[in-house]
Amino acid sequence: MRNEQKYKTLSKEILGSDADSEGEEGSEGSGSEESYEEEEDEKKDVTIIDKTETNLVALRRTIYLTINSSLDFEECAHKLMKMQLKPGQEIELCHMFLDCCAEQRTYEKFYGLLAQRFCNINRIYIGPFEEIFKDSYSTAHRLDTNRLRNVSKFFAHLLFTDSI
Repeated sequence: MRNEQKYKTLSKEILGSDADSEGEEGSEGSGSEESYEEEEDEKKDVTIIDKTETNLVALRRTIYLTINSSLDFEECAHKLMKMQLKPGQEIELCHMFLDCCAEQRTYEKFYGLLAQRFCNINRIYIGPFEEIFKDSYSTAHRLDTNRLRNVSKFFAHLLFTDSI
């Protein structure tokens, strides 16, 4: 008995008044149920925000695989149009066109024709390509020679064909 008393006083000092409420919880059955229901309501209102951008990575992977599996730009454009992108994802598609073009050893007209086709089919792609052009122009000094050549030929094609 004396050891239990010492334990309770010691736990009160360390834990505070929470140790007292442990013995009283049994008598408050309905109070704990109400707080449990409130916690469930709060959990329902909370939305989870994915900051790892797994959806974006999956979209970019799908676009990359579609581009590389296509034989010509018309087939690629058809496959990419069938993807039904959500609003706001157009800029990612435009970035992927440019990134794939920049990674090649030499410029491939495929990417210029593909970007041209998207700009001609839907005018919503013109704005993102213009923004990417401005960003690429302002950061051109960071690109190595090969990437700079490919990016400049890509945008030269879009400008020459009046796509942007």
